[in-house]
Amino acid sequence: MQRLESFSKTYEIGWNNLDANAHVKNSAYAEFGDDVRIAFWQTCGASPLLMHELGVGPILFDSYIQFYKELHLSEIIIVDIALENISEDFRKWKIIQHIYKQEGLILAAKITLNGSFMDLKTRKVCPAIGAMRDSFLIMPTKPIKEF
Repeated sequence: MQRLESFSKTYEIGWNNLDANAHVKNSAYAEFGDDVRIAFWQTCGASPLLMHELGVGPILFDSYIQFYKELHLSEIIIVDIALENISEDFRKWKIIQHIYKQEGLILAAKITLNGSFMDLKTRKVCPAIGAMRDSFLIMPTKPIKEF
């Protein structure tokens, strides 16, 4: 299994992503990150349906967003995903995501997440298994653009 060099999705900022200040609201940044993580896992065969069938789901212990540049209506953005760290038993992971303005690949925000998977019956942290585990073996470890 070979690690991917990169994984990203492109979005156009819509009206529903804006706040009263006419720039992207903070919750939209998190939602773009959520969408890319799920898309990555789905691409690796670890779809939300499979997770549901296995009785597990991704959880976050903490997440934070660092904002660097404003984003506005109709701008095109690119959101990536990179694995920063994972425990040997695949129970805990740290993922970094970057949101770039497509024009010039300018960093607009950085999302840092510490998470795991949870057994939905016992409500306890569990290791990533099967396709979920394999996804971490191929998840990129570097952003699209180094800073």
